[in-house]
Amino acid sequence: ELTLSPASVYSQDVVSCSVASASDIDRDPITYLYSWMIDGILQSTSGNTLSGTFIVGSSLTCQVTPSDGKENGIDASIDVTVANTPPIVQSLLLTPEFPYTEDSIVAIAVLQDQDSEQSLTANYEWWVIPSSNESDIMVQSGPENTLSGEWFERDDYVYVIVTANDGLEDGLPLISSTVVIENTAPTAPQITMFPSRASSNEDLHCQIDVASFDLDSDVLSYQFEWIDPSGNVTIGIPVNDLLTYSNPTEAGDWYCQVTVSDGDRSASVITQSTVYNDCSFSLTNWSEISSDLLTVEEYLPVIPS
Repeated sequence: ELTLSPASVYSQDVVSCSVASASDIDRDPITYLYSWMIDGILQSTSGNTLSGTFIVGSSLTCQVTPSDGKENGIDASIDVTVANTPPIVQSLLLTPEFPYTEDSIVAIAVLQDQDSEQSLTANYEWWVIPSSNESDIMVQSGPENTLSGEWFERDDYVYVIVTANDGLEDGLPLISSTVVIENTAPTAPQITMFPSRASSNEDLHCQIDVASFDLDSDVLSYQFEWIDPSGNVTIGIPVNDLLTYSNPTEAGDWYCQVTVSDGDRSASVITQSTVYNDCSFSLTNWSEISSDLLTVEEYLPVIPS
């Protein structure tokens, strides 16, 4: 009687063939001759062990011939079929680590199988935990390792379950860590400051031409600031997205800065106008200027009447 160890053989195993019992009527010492076949093809191994690598589904045969040194006895054999080893997901990572609402999340999975002749595939189950604390929702399943931003919103949690397959069976699934969807900053508004060149008796105006946009649909607020040529900052309150500074007195470059905020993140834009002093003067010694004019008049040609 023969036995094989291990009883279930996989592609990388070392298989041992043992004689459980044998007898000789003459009580002569018995030796054993071993031969191995894979799918009926005789192998060069002559000992009682056979080492992999084996192909899944192959048939291994151990044949043993007893001998008492004078003649050989009747052969005995035992067979085993090489079993499949399920594949595994060795590692799993989600990137980016801090995704925003406009990002796509990619699962980087490393698959492994000791049955090297097999081609591996993976199934990705994408799950979203809404920020409203609802139950987990599976939003996508299949071979795609990328989840687009259309499936999640700010403050949602996302994770993926990956299962490897070797063409014969699935391996055990692996669950990734979760990533939280970060807040996306609003876009900066487009603003205009006018007039671009002003005198000190003209009002300056700053207005929003194109409002900011927020991917997360957050409520946005704006802050307007005037910055004078000395660097002093004055916060203004706009009316219908228009802010006016009346009669700036200091000549130089004036700036309007508008900052938009969604309550968490912000964006700013700045524009500039130049203010000039009024061009005016007063005559302090009219007699001298009048005398000079008379002197010049002496040299002017006279037009005959």
